Amino acid sequence: MMSDLVDPHHDHKTPPFVESLDHFSRSAPVTVDAVLLKDVGAGDAKAFSQLFDAAAQVLFNLIHRILGNDDEAVGLLLEVLLECRATAADYDPSLIEPIPWLLTMARKKAIARLRISGVRQKAALVGQAIADMPPVQQEALELAFYEGLTLGEISERLNIPPGITKSRIAEAMEKLRTGQ
Repeated sequence: MMSDLVDPHHDHKTPPFVESLDHFSRSAPVTVDAVLLKDVGAGDAKAFSQLFDAAAQVLFNLIHRILGNDDEAVGLLLEVLLECRATAADYDPSLIEPIPWLLTMARKKAIARLRISGVRQKAALVGQAIADMPPVQQEALELAFYEGLTLGEISERLNIPPGITKSRIAEAMEKLRTGQ
C-alpha cells in the first residue's frame, strides 16, 4: 500500500532535497495525473517540479526500503525521475494509474540495482578466491573457464598428465565452493 511507503517516523536520514513529510502535508496537494505526466513528457519544467513535489518522497521511501542505503536511494530516485521525464510522453493512462506507474518504475530499477550489486559482490569474492589459490590451480582454472580449453588441451599446454590437470581443476573448484 502506498500509505505503507510514507513513514513519518523513518529512521533514515532524509536527503536534503527531499522535503519533510510535514512540508508535503502543508503545501497545496499536487495530483499526479495523466495531464501532469503529459506535460512532463512535453518538457514542461513546472510540471516536472510539481511531479517531483508530489512523488519524490513516496518514491524515495520505496527505493530506500529496497536498497537500504540513503545515498544509493537518492541517486536512483534521480534516475527514476529522469526516466519518467524521458518516457512520460509514452505514458498510457488506460493501462495503469500514474502513481503505480511511477512506483513500478522505481521498484524495477531498485531491484535491478540490488541484483547488479549482488553480482558485483559475488564476482569480487570469486576473483579474490581465485587470487588466493596456488598459481598452478589458478592457471588450470583460467584455461578451463576463461579460455574454454578442454582437459586434454590444458594438459598439452601445461605439459602435464590429464589426471593432474583434472585434480588441479577439481581442487580449485572445491575451494570456490567452500570459500577456502
